[in-house]
Amino acid sequence: MKNTIIKAIVALLFLGAFVGGFVLWHKWEMNSAQSELTAQINKENQVKKELEEVISKLKTENVELTDNNNSLSGKISVLTSKIDDLLTKDVVVFDAGKVKDEIRNIGELASIEYYYQNVGVLDANKQFSFWNHNIPFSGKKAVIKMDGMIKAGIDMSTVKVEYDESASKIIVSHSPAIILSNELDEDTFQSIVEDESIINQLTSEDHNELRRQIKEVAVENAEKSKVLVLAEERARQLIQNVLEAIPNVKENCKIEFKKVS
Repeated sequence: MKNTIIKAIVALLFLGAFVGGFVLWHKWEMNSAQSELTAQINKENQVKKELEEVISKLKTENVELTDNNNSLSGKISVLTSKIDDLLTKDVVVFDAGKVKDEIRNIGELASIEYYYQNVGVLDANKQFSFWNHNIPFSGKKAVIKMDGMIKAGIDMSTVKVEYDESASKIIVSHSPAIILSNELDEDTFQSIVEDESIINQLTSEDHNELRRQIKEVAVENAEKSKVLVLAEERARQLIQNVLEAIPNVKENCKIEFKKVS
């Protein structure tokens, strides 16, 4: 009986040790499995994170690619528009130097001719050299009449022509209109009064002075008559005619005049 009890106790102890060992082993297995699972989860999370970064980068690149594509499409559209303009509009071939030479060639035409008929008057006496009084019977008088012609316009050598392609504009700079010439017609000379004394006769200098008077008065009258204004307007019109004779200029370009001193 005693042996039986001892055997039972031994069996129980053995069973307890077996069960305890089994529990410990099972617990170790569970911990090991849990560690592996945690490691696997961490690994998957890392992979997921890297995948999200790749996806984010791809999205960013896609946005940039879309922006670049839109920009390229815009540039292509602008280029296409310019090509269409070139195909539908006449191209202006403008040689400023050549045009300037042509304008200079119309220098004589770019003027106003102002015809006049004036009178020159001379009334003089000789005076005593030592006394500021006239010498009796030393007077001389002369009145002459002559025709003349004044030409006014722009000095074409001062004209400057520039072409602003971006604005399709031709800019013409020029100096103010001036009197280009003032000539008397000697064939129209008329002596209305000619009176001289023996000691004070009319000289060539006197006649030159009369001519100077006539020309001087003519210039004053011409300026009062707005001859210079008209000359400038006519010169500009002639220059514009030359420019508009160039193919496609009249239809596609604006002509701008600028007066410079």
